[in-house]
Amino acid sequence: MASAVPKPERPLPTLHDMIGLDRNQVSALLGEPRFRRHDQPADLWQYSNKNCALDLFLYRIRDGIIYKVTHADVRILNGAKVTENDCFKKLIKHHIDQVRNGATG
Repeated sequence: MASAVPKPERPLPTLHDMIGLDRNQVSALLGEPRFRRHDQPADLWQYSNKNCALDLFLYRIRDGIIYKVTHADVRILNGAKVTENDCFKKLIKHHIDQVRNGATG
């Protein structure tokens, strides 16, 4: 009998993949933001760790009912030696780990 081959993990999205996502899709991927600011007609959602911050700008579409990401930016903090891509992936992996462990946020 052949041993079972583990399913490969789904590849993580890229920063560019964030463009066009709505609030629910962003929350499913990253959880709730650490910081949120609403300035008409946009929302700023920020996710961060000790090394970097991800800023997502969501603008109203469809008569203001739905907000979608129109711009995403990663900033390296405190001179950390991490790439923007690695930082983004660590933020996603952190949320995945929280969900797997039953934590929220």
